[in-house]
Formats: sequence, structure tokens, C-alpha cells
Amino acid sequence: MKKVLFLLFPLFLMGQNLSYPDTMYYKSGKIFPCFVLELNKDLVKAVYGNEITGSAGFPLIDKVVIDGMGVVYRSKTGFTTKIDSIANYLKTRNKIREKKLKERAERLKVREKIKEEKKIPQPGKNVQKGGKWSFGLLYIPNYSEKIYRLSSYNYYGYNVTLLTDPVKKSLIKTQFTYRIFPRLRIVFNFAYTKLFSKNRWEKHNENLPGGGYYDYGYIKTNDLKIIIGNLGIKYFLSPIRIKKVSPYVLASIGKQWAFSNFKYKDLFVDQNTQPKIESNINTYLEGLNSPLILDLGFGAEYFVNESFSVNSRLFFSYSAKHSTFDYRNNNTDEITSVIKETKNSEVLTEIGFGLNFYFN
Repeated sequence: MKKVLFLLFPLFLMGQNLSYPDTMYYKSGKIFPCFVLELNKDLVKAVYGNEITGSAGFPLIDKVVIDGMGVVYRSKTGFTTKIDSIANYLKTRNKIREKKLKERAERLKVREKIKEEKKIPQPGKNVQKGGKWSFGLLYIPNYSEKIYRLSSYNYYGYNVTLLTDPVKKSLIKTQFTYRIFPRLRIVFNFAYTKLFSKNRWEKHNENLPGGGYYDYGYIKTNDLKIIIGNLGIKYFLSPIRIKKVSPYVLASIGKQWAFSNFKYKDLFVDQNTQPKIESNINTYLEGLNSPLILDLGFGAEYFVNESFSVNSRLFFSYSAKHSTFDYRNNNTDEITSVIKETKNSEVLTEIGFGLNFYFN
């Protein structure tokens, strides 16, 4: 076994890339640095190469030099210092070396930790790219866009009274964005809402003692579906930073599409005697509820990390509506036609709160 160690030891030393304080001289003429751990009359135990520990016997060794003691062994003269003294010296030195190795290991851990931390975005660190895509929700607690429905619609159908829903209502829009440049994104918002109501009204009257009576009533159904879409741009005024507020401005153009299915039916009348009415009432309602929308605003977004953020915005919304009601009643004794044109435009201020998820 010792012969094998004698042969392998020089090969192990060839791979060394560290500096060691001691030196071993071989009879072959080769010189190898090392750190002697133990030494007795038969062999030398040392660290060499990349912190490899091995042993070698004296038959191949010409000289051993230990830092602090000088030459402790020569092949011609033997040990120059007592073996016990060498062993005690090495024991003390090994304790010092172990302490230094522990300190070096701790330093390496700190360096590795610093490297890992550099890979993680730190608070305030700019996010030059972030996710290309984002999806989020925008909550508007007081959505001000008016919704037009019919309040009254008489027997003949030309006396039309409009009813607008309460000016302030809540709305949730979906938000999609795509990154063009680090600070510039394309924005697409989408929302859907539905308004439905069905009313039945009856009146019964009987005159006593003559016995005359009449019945009157109707069923009125309002069914309105609305889709809202916006396309625009969003520009951050400063580089996006993790755990920092990033202000932005935005501008978009949008459209509201309405689908109306209004129905009115009179009760307790002979259907054959009802007037022949031509009316574009549903087209009229769809036109009033399908405005063009322009939005301008600004806001701030707080990035919790590169994948998630919360934001708030204030924007000014301009909308314009135009629709014409066209009615024609073809009776045998008279013909009635009605045209009612409605135009409306307004600028509203709205506040929204939302959250976004970013991904590639």
C-alpha cells in the first residue's frame, strides 16, 4: 500500500493550484509545495493540490522543509530535529490552520450570498424590461357614463321618455398591456355589463250599478347588453423600480357597443285592432348607448416585484352620443310620423384602482 502511495503522491501534487508554506524534495529532482499535517519515522502526511490529503513514505523523499523549522529531514542524515518536537509544532500549527480555514469558508459563504442577492432585484433597483405582457383588473367605484333606457312608452309608441341610470355606479374593467419599450406599453381595457328589467302593470275598473267596466295593462321589457373596449398607450415618467412608486401618463380611445331588445305589449286589447307601428326603438337605444370615448389621465403604479403591482389612476373621459328615433303609425283614418334626434357630449372625471400581473 505504501508503494502505491509513493507512486500516486507526485501525480496528485501535479494538480495543485494553491500555495503552501512547506516543501518536499524528491530524489527524482522534483520539488512540490505542501502543508505538512503529521510526520513520524515512517511517512509524511500532508495537504497538497486542491486541498487533497495524502501520505508518502521516506524512501522517495530527499528532503522535507517545514515553514518555521527549516529542514527537518534529509535522506542522507535523517531527522535534524526530534520527531516529538516536530509533532508538537505541527499540532499547534494545525489548530491555527483550521481556524483560518473556517474563516475562509465563512468569507466564501458571504461572497456567495452577495452574488445571489445581486441576482434578486433590490428595493429601488430599476427593472429595465419586466414582463412583456400583463393582465389586471381596474375597479372604478363611480363610473359616470350614462346608460339610457326607456321610462315610458305609450299605446301608440311615439311618446318616448328616456331614463338614465344613476350617474355614479361601479364598474370593473379587465386590463391587458404589452411592452414596446421599457417605459412604453400598449393598453387594452375591456368590460361587459347587462341591464334587464321586466314590468307588468294592470288596471281594472268597474262602474256600479251600470255595470260598465274596462281592463288595461301592459308588459314592458328592457334588455340592454353593453360591451366597452379601450385601446391606448401607457408611458412611465421614470424607470420602473421594485418597491418604488412609478408615475405614468396614459391616453386611449374607446368605444361602447350596446345591444337592445326592448319589448312592449298591451294587455286586454284585440291584437287585430292595434295600430300598425313601424319603430326603430331598439336602434335608437343602441345608438344612445354606443358612444365614442376618449380618455386622458395619469396615475402611479407600485411594483411589489417584477411580476405584480398595484396602481391608481385619475382620468378625464370625453364621450359623444348621437341617435335618431324614427316612428310611423299607419292607421286607416290617419298617419302619424315622429322623428326625435338626440345628441349629447360630456367630459367626466373618474378614479380607478387596480392590480396587474406581469409575465413573458
